[in-house]
Amino acid sequence: MGQSPLPGPLRDIQTYWESLCRLDRLPARAEVDPAGIERALSHAFVLERIAPSVARVRVGGQVLNTFLGTAARGLPFSFGFGMTSRALMGDVLKDVFDAPVTARLWLEDESKAPCPCEMILLPLAGGRDGAATRILGGLAFGGEQGPCSHRWRLINSERRAINTSQAPLAACTEATHVPHLRLVVNRP
Repeated sequence: MGQSPLPGPLRDIQTYWESLCRLDRLPARAEVDPAGIERALSHAFVLERIAPSVARVRVGGQVLNTFLGTAARGLPFSFGFGMTSRALMGDVLKDVFDAPVTARLWLEDESKAPCPCEMILLPLAGGRDGAATRILGGLAFGGEQGPCSHRWRLINSERRAINTSQAPLAACTEATHVPHLRLVVNRP
């Protein structure tokens, strides 16, 4: 999966993000100019970190809003994911914010309707310390978009390490199509 080229709008968003990267830091949210991704603007969105594995939508493009069936602004990003994928998506968000890494995701409609799509998540610095607190994302559907359930299932993810002192490192791929359990609360 990871070897296929990005769909056009996602490629435009990633190319723009890469043009903002500097050797010693991530691009800042304030540097993102919508005119720089004008052709892909309807596919773009911005997330804000509100907890270690949780983000909310700050700006949602038309494609995200249409899929969710509502205006995405202010919603938790997990709103678009089925219950079986929320923990997996939280792990991806945590990696993008903390490592930081870029992520490419392959998703399908939870109801298995013909609605495959790809998503990219690219970290943006937001704090004074240069830490990633925002994500510039993109969403593109493959083929005809049929009726969807408005919930995704995460099929696979690919994460690329970012080294702000060198070029990005080789990709590390983690298949996520097998659900797994994780401890949420450990009370004596």
